Amino acid sequence: MMIAYIDPGAGAMLLQWIIAGMIGVGLFFRTTIAGFMRKHLRRKPDDGEVQEHNDKD
Repeated sequence: MMIAYIDPGAGAMLLQWIIAGMIGVGLFFRTTIAGFMRKHLRRKPDDGEVQEHNDKD
């Protein structure tokens, strides 16, 4: 039977990679989903709603 040995430095680096990867994936999907929501679920103005125009003539 072989027992694999990971020294503390390599174990800490591996743990840091795993945590950074999970945070990176989370941020990627957060920005992707936010962009999708912003693009496709935009609230359209109602007919009775007054739109403001800044026309300076």
